[in-house]
Amino acid sequence: MATNGLGSGLKQGVLQGVKTGASHAPLKSGFVGGVKEANTARDKIQDPNLLQGEKLPWIYANADNTVDAGSFTAVMDRMKLPEKWLAYKNIAIANHPDFEPGAGDIDGTFVRTGATYVTDTVNDYVALGSNLSGLNRPYPKLGGLGLDDHVYLDMGGSSGAATNLWCGPVDGIGLAGDLQINSIAPESATIMMVMKSRNIAGKTHFWIEDNLQTGGLYFTQPTSNTLRLQWYSANGVSSVYDSAPLPAELNDWILVTIKVTLKQKTGAGSEQEFYINGKLQHQFVSSNWTTPEATQTWTTVGQSAVIGADSISSPVAAGMYLASFLMLPYWANESEQLRLENYFRWYYGKKF
Repeated sequence: MATNGLGSGLKQGVLQGVKTGASHAPLKSGFVGGVKEANTARDKIQDPNLLQGEKLPWIYANADNTVDAGSFTAVMDRMKLPEKWLAYKNIAIANHPDFEPGAGDIDGTFVRTGATYVTDTVNDYVALGSNLSGLNRPYPKLGGLGLDDHVYLDMGGSSGAATNLWCGPVDGIGLAGDLQINSIAPESATIMMVMKSRNIAGKTHFWIEDNLQTGGLYFTQPTSNTLRLQWYSANGVSSVYDSAPLPAELNDWILVTIKVTLKQKTGAGSEQEFYINGKLQHQFVSSNWTTPEATQTWTTVGQSAVIGADSISSPVAAGMYLASFLMLPYWANESEQLRLENYFRWYYGKKF
């Protein structure tokens, strides 16, 4: 029996009592309605942790699982996705973005871009991390999100004002931000983020490099109250769509859903969709998108991904806060999208 259901039932019961002049009888129907409402909502929830087989996430990071060792930030992969991908799809663990070496591993160390991080347990996996140090890194903070206290990453560091920060998938073979997305080679992807913008124009919230190769993606903030998705096919072919002005939404935590495909599903514009709090945002800006060949997939070795900055080499951060990040190597259908979005609404206790 969910708390929100009881609350709804109580309010409804009191309302009916006032209307009818009765003191107790309408409370029963009100509580029944409230509990039914809660159960219906829960029926339409999909916990990403329970996805299996072909539906497994490529990356799933929840800031509640952040390891703060004082010199680095790492969001642990509690699903141990590399092991599951190996079991279901026979993909080499070393090609998974959050692989952390196990053989010969000492004290759970893992290596990224020449820096050695030490995790809290041996053979842990890392979904997202940063190789910056001290206070100048995506900094875990607590509170201000949902009904309960949840951890989120401040992309402005401990002070909230630092700018040389980024957070990205960690790859055990040591390439900076290397997503190695070619080991699954999808033609589509779905990305969900629970985030809060600082409402600063010109910030990049998430990108997959680059704009000259297949599958580049930039999720940016062109103005203080609009968001933009730019999606690349190859050699500069792209489609660009903006959100409607979102002054109210961008002053609070939002649930972002991005769906992209290298095909045009139902005509021009259908190669990308993005939603804010479940509402489609599709204001045309520009496009020279052409239907790719049927066999086109993401095959670029070393494709990088970064959250909260324009790039790794020249980051311009402090534009957002991040609570959760989910990436699926397929286009989630409407039912899948709704169930996953509802999970984040339930988890954080917010009506995104």
